[in-house]
Amino acid sequence: MASSKEKRISSKPNSQSREKASLSKKLMNPSTQVVSLDLLDQILDSQFLNSLSDPSRVQILKKLILIGRSDVSKISETLPIDKSVVSRHLSFLSDAGILIRMKVGKQVFYEVDPVNILKRFQDIQDGIRLILDKCCPTPNAREAN
Repeated sequence: MASSKEKRISSKPNSQSREKASLSKKLMNPSTQVVSLDLLDQILDSQFLNSLSDPSRVQILKKLILIGRSDVSKISETLPIDKSVVSRHLSFLSDAGILIRMKVGKQVFYEVDPVNILKRFQDIQDGIRLILDKCCPTPNAREAN
């Protein structure tokens, strides 16, 4: 629970968060018969996956996993990346839903958001399963038809 001086900073509702909600609805709807290009883009070209494809952001994420909730100064201490670059990467990871950003007074802390990470990976897995079921059914599924 956050103290009175601790404030969780939520990202502004943006197209990415609307896409997440839309994707979940599409994947949960069994009546969806056609996989659209938009759905493929939402699954495979997401800010979430993009954020995990950058080696510097992965390095920052690993550090946060090891040290827990920290501010940009502590995170950048032993990294071979300039503090301002680390700060931009932290914002990107936070906007992608990988990190939680919390403000305590004037200081901003970051920590890994495991619930959202697991949910996003589950959505990606469900989306890929949906795509594969539509384009490339397994031999068992072909025999059933």
